[in-house]
Amino acid sequence: MKLVEEGRLSLDEPVLRHLKRWRFPGSEAYRGKVTVRHLLSHTAGLDDGLGYGGFLPGEAIQTLEESLSLTKDSTVGEPRAVRVAREPGKDMSYSGGGYTILQLLIEEVTNRPFADFMKEAVLQPLGMTKASFDLEAIASEGRSQDLATSYDRELKRHPTRRYTATAAVSLYATPQDVAQFARAYSRENPVLSQETLKQMMMPQPGTSGSWGLGQTLFVANEAGDHVVGHDGGTLPAWGAIMRVNPATVMALY
Repeated sequence: MKLVEEGRLSLDEPVLRHLKRWRFPGSEAYRGKVTVRHLLSHTAGLDDGLGYGGFLPGEAIQTLEESLSLTKDSTVGEPRAVRVAREPGKDMSYSGGGYTILQLLIEEVTNRPFADFMKEAVLQPLGMTKASFDLEAIASEGRSQDLATSYDRELKRHPTRRYTATAAVSLYATPQDVAQFARAYSRENPVLSQETLKQMMMPQPGTSGSWGLGQTLFVANEAGDHVVGHDGGTLPAWGAIMRVNPATVMALY
C-alpha cells in the first residue's frame, strides 16, 4: 500500500508485468489478470493454500523463486507450486503463496531485499525499532538471545527456523513494536494516509465481506468500520492472533 500511495504500483493493474525473476504458472486465460488487490484479499484464484514451516539449521533454504515454483516447507500437503487455477476476483481462497508473490513484487519494484525495504519504509517510521523480517540481521546485531524460545509438541526446545516466505510468516517483533503497529490504525502516521487505511478496511469483492486489503474484517465497530486483524500460526507449535478496533485503539494480541 505504501508503493500504491507513491504511484509505483496500482491496486488494479496486473502484477505479471512487474515480475521478471518468476512468472507464476497456471491458466493462461487468468494469470495476466491477477492484481495487487486480488493478492491482498486472497481472491487471486490461487489454489496453493500454503502455510510455511521454515527450514531447520543446516537445511538449505529456498530462494523466493524456488519456493514459488515448488514450496518444500509446506505445512499443508505435499510440496507444490503457487499457480493460478481459477478466475481472479470471483471468490476467496486463503493463499500464503499470494503473500509470497507480494514479497517478490516489492523486491522487483524497489530493487531491494524485502526486509530492507520494510525496515526503512514501514517498521522504523512506525517506531517498531526492534522489529525485523531478517533473522540474520537480528543475529548480526547480537540480539539472538532476545528471540522467544520455540517448543515442539512434546514441549522440547526447538531450534529457530529460517523462512523464505518472510512476508507471510516471519516478522520478529516485541509487544511494544506490535502496539506501535496497532496505534497506526487510528492516528496520523508517517507511512500511510488515513484515506488509505480506510480503503484497507473496506470489504473486498469476492470475500463475502470478510476481508479487506491485507486483513480480516471481524465485526462492525461503533464508527461504521470494522474490528480488524488476523490469525496465524506455523510449526512446530506457535501462533499469533491480533484484533484492533480502530475506533477505540483497543487491541488484543
